[in-house]
Order: sequence, then structure tokens, then C-alpha cells
Amino acid sequence: MRAIGAAILLLPVLALGQVTVAVPQTIGYQGRLLQAGGAPENGANVQLTFTIYDTETAGSAKWSETQTVNFTNGFYAVFLGSTSIPSGQALLAAFDGHDRWLELRVGSGTPLIPRQRIASVAYAMSATNALHAASADSATTAGHAVTADLASAVADGAVTAGKIADGAVTAGKIADGAVTAGKIADGAVTLAKIADSAVTAAKIADGAVTLAKIAAGAVGGSQLAGGAAAANLGFNPVQQGTGIGQSGNAVKLGWNNSDLLLTVDATNIGPLATKSYVDAKFSPGLTTSFMAGCTIISVVNGLIVSVDTSQCSSGGG
Repeated sequence: MRAIGAAILLLPVLALGQVTVAVPQTIGYQGRLLQAGGAPENGANVQLTFTIYDTETAGSAKWSETQTVNFTNGFYAVFLGSTSIPSGQALLAAFDGHDRWLELRVGSGTPLIPRQRIASVAYAMSATNALHAASADSATTAGHAVTADLASAVADGAVTAGKIADGAVTAGKIADGAVTAGKIADGAVTLAKIADSAVTAAKIADGAVTLAKIAAGAVGGSQLAGGAAAANLGFNPVQQGTGIGQSGNAVKLGWNNSDLLLTVDATNIGPLATKSYVDAKFSPGLTTSFMAGCTIISVVNGLIVSVDTSQCSSGGG
């Protein structure tokens, strides 16, 4: 049977999760191993297994490592976590603010008892401020700090677009009213950045949409709500297909730079017989008749005296 005496040296700072090259990922450990009769252990290349548990007996192993150790008069010294980088990282992760116990086993023998409780050295105790504290008086970086006296203030302009990951700033992280017009660059909000139906009437200030902001031809019949034009005028200026005996034809009027033309559905009715149209075709003092579409018009001295529509089919639009 062996007895063991040991001392654990915790390095001043253990930075859980935020490990940098300036912080070693090992823990210095020194001890003395005595044989059953009290004689000190001597020898080289002895296998020692170090295991950290969460309780003094039984419990769960939080970390384990086997090292080859040399003994001199029973004394030895190792650096726990030095066998590999992952082992060192796992060792630091084992210290999360809860009590821990160290168990030793020589070779394939029975683990030595009792386990040794791991305690902090003086300055290592203050390292908890950098691990889990709500504030750290002088922290440059802190694994879980909410605020740090020297890190709480961010200089103006320090956070640039290049330092913000794509998608990092979500709607949930933007306070209501935080994005004002003064914070949006001219032309920054394009059509591609506006979701369908995102701009509602409630989001448009009264008088904000002026004629200068409406592209030519942008507002057509399909963009106007039913009755919107009549509501603004107070009456319906044109009512199509609502007269007696009329069907729902598409009646279209157009100017060809000389005459006013009429089309019903796909039928070309021809020019309308306006005074300017008649004056252009007949001289004063003449009596004549002419066809305008299916209508026979009689003119005397440039004035229309009769209109005969008997040649037109009934029921048209």
C-alpha cells in the first residue's frame, strides 16, 4: 500500500472558454509518494493516472490523464494537462466554479484514497470574476462577464460593418425606434430590401407621396382601390357599361394627333364627328352627308343637321 502527500499549484488565471496564448492550459502539481512501509518511492518511468472528480467519493470524472513520472526520494512534480492541447483545454473546462477532488492511481493498481480536494491559491480565487462575474474591475476579456469596468465602454466608430457577422443584427436586437431616418443612407433602402406588403398605409406619412415621387404610368387602374378615384372627386366621371341596354364592353378613346378615335372591344368605330373634324372636311355653304363608322351625318354650312344611326346594330356598348 502506498501513501501520498501532495500540493496542487493553481496558476493565477484559468480562463474558461476564452483561452489565449498568454494563459497556460496546465496546472502545476507536486507530491511525494511513500510505500506501505513508509519508505519513499524511487524509480523512473512510473505510470501515474490523475483523475478529477466532482465529489469526494464516487461521483463523475470530469477529467483524466496518465503521465510517466520519475521519483526522487518519493518526490515528483508534473504539469497536469501537459500531455496534449485537448487535454489541457478539457482540464480548464473541468473548473467551472464547483468543488473538485483529485484521485491518483499508480500503474494499474487501486486508486489511492482519500481523494484530495483542490483548492485555489490567493489570486486564483479572484479569477472567478473573469469567468462568471457580472462585472470585472480590470478585465480586458472575460469568458462570461456581463460588464467589465474597462471593457464596458465601446469607442465611437469601433464597431464597423466589417466586424459584424452577416445576419448577426436581427430585428429582435434592434430597439423600437432605434433606426431613424438620419441613420439610413440615401438610396440604402431599395425595392429588393422591402418585403412584399411591408409598406402599409399606416407607415406612410400624410403628404409623403408627392407627384415627383410617382413614376410616369406607375398608377393605373389596377393600382387604385375600387371607388378610390370617385371618393376623391365626389362622383364617378365615367361609368362603363352601366347604361340602359348596354353590356360590359371595353370602350376606348384615343387621339392620333388629328382625330379622336373610338374603339369598342376589338371593333374600330373610327373618328368621332367633332366640330373640328367636320370643319376640316367640309367647306361652308355645302350640304353633304358622310359616314362616321355606322352613322350617317348630314351637314349644311358646316353644321350637323341630322344623325342617322339606323345602320348601326342595336345593343352595342
